[in-house]
Amino acid sequence: MTSLTKEVYMLLLTAGRAGMTLEDVAQELELEPSRARSVLRGLMRSRRVVKVRGRYVASSAVRSRFAGGRLLKVEVERVYKGFAVVKVNDRFMARLESTNYYGPVGLIKRGSAFIAKATITRIDDKTNIIVHDVVQKLD
Repeated sequence: MTSLTKEVYMLLLTAGRAGMTLEDVAQELELEPSRARSVLRGLMRSRRVVKVRGRYVASSAVRSRFAGGRLLKVEVERVYKGFAVVKVNDRFMARLESTNYYGPVGLIKRGSAFIAKATITRIDDKTNIIVHDVVQKLD
């Protein structure tokens, strides 16, 4: 993925289920519409983005309406080698193993927050979270 592709994908994750039009993406990133269209077409080919009623939406946001698990707010508190300590729904702490995270790697930074389709489990008396899909990136 090129840096422009990542930037467009993160922008669509920030938009969440509402998505963005081609003109919105081009204006937000100060791109020519033809360049924005080609980047969005590449994201659609890789199935990271879908077009719904004329708006481009991250496919994880669309899948979240139908897949199992719950929508949880996840906020990264600390990052260690192989795992991160996260705060879930502003209520409790959980351990997020790198093998249990199926989302953009760029979101696992201290202080970042996102809404995810996730499952909470207890393993060896430790609360763990399995992130199936990132639905929306929070600011």
